[in-house]
Amino acid sequence: MIYLTNAFSIQMLANLLRNDQDTVVRFRTLTPEEFRARLSSNFVNAIGHQGTVEFLNKMFGLNLTVERRQITVNHGDEVLVVMPFGARLPPGAELTAEKLAELYGQGLVKFIEVSIP
Repeated sequence: MIYLTNAFSIQMLANLLRNDQDTVVRFRTLTPEEFRARLSSNFVNAIGHQGTVEFLNKMFGLNLTVERRQITVNHGDEVLVVMPFGARLPPGAELTAEKLAELYGQGLVKFIEVSIP
């Protein structure tokens, strides 16, 4: 299964960790072109933030909607993550599509492929 998210959390590994399985997680930075290509196959949208959805729709010509889902991955799954890297936003600041575009222009938005072999 391939999931599209705006973050990655250890909580997503709950099934594997609950069963005391050794789990390897691999992270790889994708170019925007690689990320877009990965979105051409079937994936489960789990992006829960409106600004991120709007940013991706505009950048890649998608038609995503906010889909606040809790996901739990298993061996063989992948998570495609789009998120800003760098300093935290000031308290009360909203991560809008415009802010994400600004951060992207500064090289501060990363596209990450997380795989669980």
